Amino acid sequence: VVSRTYTTVNGNKVPMQFYVLEENADKADHQLELLERTVKIDEKYFGEYPWAKEKIAIVETPHLGMEHQTMNAYGNKFRYSKLAGQDFDWLMQHEFGHEWWGNKVTAKDWAHYWIQEGICTYGDALQVRDIGGEEAYLKRMRVTAMNFKNDKPVVMGEVGLTEDEAYNPDIYGKGAVFMHTLRHVMGDDIFFPTLKAFATDSNYTYSNLATTDDVQNYFSKASGKELKPLFDL
Repeated sequence: VVSRTYTTVNGNKVPMQFYVLEENADKADHQLELLERTVKIDEKYFGEYPWAKEKIAIVETPHLGMEHQTMNAYGNKFRYSKLAGQDFDWLMQHEFGHEWWGNKVTAKDWAHYWIQEGICTYGDALQVRDIGGEEAYLKRMRVTAMNFKNDKPVVMGEVGLTEDEAYNPDIYGKGAVFMHTLRHVMGDDIFFPTLKAFATDSNYTYSNLATTDDVQNYFSKASGKELKPLFDL
């Protein structure tokens, strides 16, 4: 276990830990540096780390990765890409984004699965924006938009489906590009504060679950526009 202390945007001290295999212990400090950068950017857009009274941790696993509250599985084997000349671990940063989108803000039904995966994937693009700049972010959005399947609706009309029945690859990328579109329609001065406000609103966080209508109504009220036609697309 390699540890350090992280100070949240609200000034809370949180243990940050990496449960790493012994043969990779020499890589742990750098991985925690990348994780700390990830947390800081996520806090900028979504508010304080949701589990500040517990810990921030990742654990090395033989499978690629999975989000778990305060203990994310990491199996990307330290395979970094480069972003603005810096190491970037897409897998770790995506799974960690689920501490907000999935673990704090949770869809009320699998029909609204995109709230967790789509906004989390949009958070990936915001990481790119902060590290690489606006043009890198726009390039990320263009590449994402080229991979849509358009086989099923992103928002399923039928509630009560199982996860497997509701699963649709477009909930990731198409959900993220929808948030990008929402940013364009609302403008940065309204969109970004609204995104953070939704992620920190007790009506839609922790035990209070969220639906697509909740997102639509929240952003419509903040923008002063009726955004339902955009959501219906």
